[in-house]
Amino acid sequence: MALKCAVVGMGGIGNTHARCYFNNPLADLIAVCDVDKAKADKAAAEFNCRAFYDEEEMLKQMPEIQVVSVTTSGYENGSMHFEPSMIALSYGKHVLVEKPICADVRDARELVAYADKQ
Repeated sequence: MALKCAVVGMGGIGNTHARCYFNNPLADLIAVCDVDKAKADKAAAEFNCRAFYDEEEMLKQMPEIQVVSVTTSGYENGSMHFEPSMIALSYGKHVLVEKPICADVRDARELVAYADKQ
């Protein structure tokens, strides 16, 4: 049975994650998400899955998602990982966070502690 996967953040790394899930027989890429509608729509068309522009909306509409890759960019390409990762964890999902885990080590520690509790 394939893991039902989603990717949040459809830049270069996000598309790499999506392609890996798409090509892996043990994975089923069912959703992609980006606040940039054009990026989400383009990836959804390429990988034949649903596009979302809000992560919480994606997780509410698709509770079958098991794994979320967080590949968002932002300040130092890491500060934007904290919130999307916390959201996915709060919905009980397994989360793969791209490096750096967070731009601030305090956020990283909070994220890891929260994941451990979940």
